[in-house]
Amino acid sequence: MHDQKMAALIQQNFVCKVSYVPRKSAGMSVIETDEFVNVDCGLPADTFNISVLLKDNTDAGRLLRETVEPFTVQNFPMSLWCWDNISDSTRQAIMKHGLILSEVNIGMYAYTSDLHPTMELPFGFSVRQVGSPIEVRQLVKALASLFEESMEGEYVRKYYEQLSESELYKHSDLKLFIGLINDKVVCIGSAMYTENSVGVYDIATLPEQRNKGLGSAMFHYILAEIKRSYDGLCVLQASEAGANIYRRAGFQPVCNISVFENRNMIDL
Repeated sequence: MHDQKMAALIQQNFVCKVSYVPRKSAGMSVIETDEFVNVDCGLPADTFNISVLLKDNTDAGRLLRETVEPFTVQNFPMSLWCWDNISDSTRQAIMKHGLILSEVNIGMYAYTSDLHPTMELPFGFSVRQVGSPIEVRQLVKALASLFEESMEGEYVRKYYEQLSESELYKHSDLKLFIGLINDKVVCIGSAMYTENSVGVYDIATLPEQRNKGLGSAMFHYILAEIKRSYDGLCVLQASEAGANIYRRAGFQPVCNISVFENRNMIDL
């Protein structure tokens, strides 16, 4: 029962994170039912077009028509996120529908009282919370560059323009962070505050700056910021390769999260 509750809180935080900007932005939409949440960013970007299955249903065909088809008919790539509470029969229906399993993440949690982040930053590296449109654009430029020359990077840029123009980045629920060397953004991260938890997301380092401990430094900086202002549950999602880093920081694995994509169902 404890694991199910923690998994549900990780899912709840994730839904708040992926729907935060779309709920407050023109041209984007969020549909939420007892069974699923659909987040449509209005762009052909699977980074932001997301469906989350909240619970299982015996009529998996109907469920997929309501979650996947709204994107497919627009020829939009999307991702479908499923927690452990989704049955094997539903997963088989997802594959039969045409979606492909793209990744499996590990849901993890820790209480802030058990976290002891290290605040030693690499030489010449500094971190600050985004607090201006210029810093949002700096973050977006770094994030978009991770997609190299693909159109996804351009869609990432357009998505975050909404954030910059509306000043949503100043809201206390979503905190964005940039890591800099010589005033150039080389690393990013974010934290999503909800009523029941804080989630750590988007830890990423530019390819040419990797293997220098910058991502780890960003992660520990964000944990320190969370501990400074919050006492409670902290959650995140990790790849299998990265899970050990978070275990050493005090996080415990509690569930698996399967991510399916519809890219083979549309024309790109």
